[in-house]
Amino acid sequence: MKKLILMAAAAALVFTSCDDPNKNDGPAGGAGDYSKLKFNELCGAGEDNEKFVELYNNGDVELSLEGVMIEKDGGDLSWEGKAGDKIAAKSVYLILGAKKTTPNGLQTGFSAKKNVLMELSDPTGKIIDTFQRGDEPAEGAVWGDQGLDANAGSWSRVPDGTGKWKATTATPGAVNATEGTDDATVKQ
Repeated sequence: MKKLILMAAAAALVFTSCDDPNKNDGPAGGAGDYSKLKFNELCGAGEDNEKFVELYNNGDVELSLEGVMIEKDGGDLSWEGKAGDKIAAKSVYLILGAKKTTPNGLQTGFSAKKNVLMELSDPTGKIIDTFQRGDEPAEGAVWGDQGLDANAGSWSRVPDGTGKWKATTATPGAVNATEGTDDATVKQ
């Protein structure tokens, strides 16, 4: 009888842990829905140590960012969350600095005046959000080849985490501006 109960318990555990590919216990053991993790604000203006990417957790539980990745321009790993990196529910997480100018910043550059593709992936490698400015490069060209009007501020989701991308005043690590200007170069 004990053997039957143990087998049933093991089967239930396997069944419940595989019901939703977006639900993940995360590397640090905190349950969470990574589909709720979004790009919230991106700023490619200013000096490299001032540029930033901000993430937003629209879920109801804290998420471990260990293993979460940001890839730039279709495959260049630009950032990966480390053990201990966490984002609280309904909160932002700031990744400050580009070209390795800060300890936990982006490894690659990021420009406010060129086309760019940023992809956010959960710890399993599944893409959960994207930010694209400008057109996909034509055959023989690469991301960053297309020059665009410079944005002196940032691109923010208005409202935080769920809204449409707008050109706004930069608000690193804080609530986004409540209004902004449409930017036709940003794919919605």
